[in-house]
Amino acid sequence: MDRDDAAGAAAAAEYFIKLYPYVMATGDTEEFEAMSHGACGFCSDALEQAESIRENNDTWVGGEVNVEILEAYAPDELTGIVNRPGFCGEVSC
Repeated sequence: MDRDDAAGAAAAAEYFIKLYPYVMATGDTEEFEAMSHGACGFCSDALEQAESIRENNDTWVGGEVNVEILEAYAPDELTGIVNRPGFCGEVSC
């Protein structure tokens, strides 16, 4: 990931999502873990599931992911936080 703009963020997000079936099929979580945040529930659940599959010698089949980036948003110049215009989450806009 050579870019630090919205296009780079979109490319990183696409790569991360496409890692999911690979992680489940192989149990190789190194790259997924490196890109995950400790507070990400989806990430920790996926890592637990991959570990369980690996430990139980189970097999993951399928799970192909197709990603289409419809819009990419630039991070705030001061905070680096990316927020969709008009969406403030739990904070009042």
